[in-house]
Amino acid sequence: NKYKRLSKKSFQTTPLRNVINRIKVENDNIIQEDKEISDLENEFLDNYISSPNSSNINEIVDAIPLFLENKNKLILLTPKSTVITTDQNNMFVEKHASNISEGEIIYIPQGSKTDFFEELASRLTPNYSKIKYLSTVWKRELELIYKNQFNSDIRQFRNYLDKKGIRRELPTIKNWLIDELMIAPLNYKQIIPLIGKLDVSNIFKNSINKIIKNIDKCYSMRRESSEKILSVMNNKKNVVYDDKTIRILFGNIDFFLDIFEVNLISEQRKVRIDDLWKINDL
Repeated sequence: NKYKRLSKKSFQTTPLRNVINRIKVENDNIIQEDKEISDLENEFLDNYISSPNSSNINEIVDAIPLFLENKNKLILLTPKSTVITTDQNNMFVEKHASNISEGEIIYIPQGSKTDFFEELASRLTPNYSKIKYLSTVWKRELELIYKNQFNSDIRQFRNYLDKKGIRRELPTIKNWLIDELMIAPLNYKQIIPLIGKLDVSNIFKNSINKIIKNIDKCYSMRRESSEKILSVMNNKKNVVYDDKTIRILFGNIDFFLDIFEVNLISEQRKVRIDDLWKINDL
């Protein structure tokens, strides 16, 4: 079981032992009770995360509510948001929010409003933002068609794409339009040329190969940044720990991560983009 809870013993020789010592090993009955979302918690979520009253698709996303620190804190993350956690070998790894399990320890960058590895790439790689902008031109072309030809009707737009050989479910199409972290669609080397056959600009039509190369480069830059920072963290040479915070010294840049245990994971809810990544006191 790749989500097996790490034991205190496996961390006794690491700087994280104080963090893990805070995790209580509970019997099956108590664990089962903890995993059940109470009526009170559901009521709180209904009130706190009310359905956004907006028809603007660019303001609303699907998010996973994660209760932290004995359910005293809450963070909302999209399923594809990347967070840092530790694996069974006590190595820092990145993981999508949708793959986080109750009982895991996660490390959230202080003051961040976006994916940590996206922020890393932007800060560590000078040309990353420019390359990403060039890589995501396909999204801007689709958004123009979506707004101008279909009056922002997502179902009609999806049917249009389907007829053109771009077959995706509604949630995927929505994510293409609103997810600022997304660099490219799945199977982009097949999809980008198909987008080039739509009512897009001539500049786009004539730049298909260049766009694909930029996407490749953007993914490579992001991957290199994440590998660098995870390597620094796992070597523990430039990392300072306490029970609640990790400080990472990377060149002349300092990163501070807050340490949290995930106590409860609720079902996905629609939220405003501005509500993502905030640590909320309950």
